[in-house]
Amino acid sequence: MAIGGAVDFLINQSVKGSSRILLMLIVSAFAAALAFLKIQDKPLLEFIRNIIQFSYTPKTRVWDKNAPKSTLKITTKPVVNTAPPHKTYDPNKVHELSEILDTHAGTESAPERVFENIK
Repeated sequence: MAIGGAVDFLINQSVKGSSRILLMLIVSAFAAALAFLKIQDKPLLEFIRNIIQFSYTPKTRVWDKNAPKSTLKITTKPVVNTAPPHKTYDPNKVHELSEILDTHAGTESAPERVFENIK
């Protein structure tokens, strides 16, 4: 981006007339594209390099009937049981807690009694 600004400055100093604005816009747009534009999550400069590299590499593939066969080995990681532990509930304790919540929900002592029974 800084190089684009420097080139814009040189164009501004050396070219006279209204054509310098057009040249400066072209240089600024190219510099901004190099700095910020991404195509397929790759910077523009790398994308241009890949296009050039693709255009110069051979695209013809040669098949050899006697070539050694390649094998693919697939390995899997052992499955770890990440299920939460199974909790058991005492029906008497559940009934007692429901009675406390149903009968003392509006009083100040209800939360303390509930937490006492949980422990």
